Amino acid sequence: MPRSDTQSLNDCANAVRAAVESHDPRLAQAALRTYCACFQARPRELTEVAEARQLLEWSLQQMSTQKAQIAEELMSLKRFCDAYSVPKRVHTWRLEG
Repeated sequence: MPRSDTQSLNDCANAVRAAVESHDPRLAQAALRTYCACFQARPRELTEVAEARQLLEWSLQQMSTQKAQIAEELMSLKRFCDAYSVPKRVHTWRLEG
């Protein structure tokens, strides 16, 4: 296996890790596409396939965690905004006629 090919695949994997850790989904998606193109450039050994699977599983886990954190932060922001909004009018009486 040529050294430049291995180095290139490792560089792409490192770019995916850095993009995921930067909490930037667009950058992570672009890095993942580059990684996949590099990975598919030639037949791979079983160890490379296992490493790729681990990288993808780790990336998915990290992005899911980030998604949950963002959802939690948005709910906190919503509660904060709701606390300072104009109260809704609620009528406790009813007309019958």
